[in-house]
Amino acid sequence: MPSSNNLINGKLTVIGLPDLECYEDLKALILDLPNLLGVMIPESITNVVVSNIQPTSGQRDSVWYRLSNGGLFMGIYMFSGGTWIQLIPAPGEVKFIHGDSVNPPAGYILTDNAGSLTAIQKAHYKGFWFPAGSGPWTDFTVVSITS
Repeated sequence: MPSSNNLINGKLTVIGLPDLECYEDLKALILDLPNLLGVMIPESITNVVVSNIQPTSGQRDSVWYRLSNGGLFMGIYMFSGGTWIQLIPAPGEVKFIHGDSVNPPAGYILTDNAGSLTAIQKAHYKGFWFPAGSGPWTDFTVVSITS
């Protein structure tokens, strides 16, 4: 559990107020939450780089909040041993995602293919998959982060 010594509080901010009538169902609202909420980094925190571009050599003592070219969260990194190390999400971490099990997103593999998991763990995670229609794909899938 985080202690007051290693926890930084950021204010959760509503970016846009949703019109609940515009969502077809609760699933659509939940999928839109990343577009509606944001965390404000306190002004007193000056060693955080938020960017889709790798920080400069002069910023290696900072925490890198990495974004994709489209502005989506990619991870939190720290510089150590001559390279940027991904801290969050951690490689090998298991995630539940909304998405196609036939084509998982780049950087992810299906838990069925994760060599670090036992057969019992794989079967357990497979129980959380949610079929999509009559195809072999799923609507909700469990994946492991590879990078």
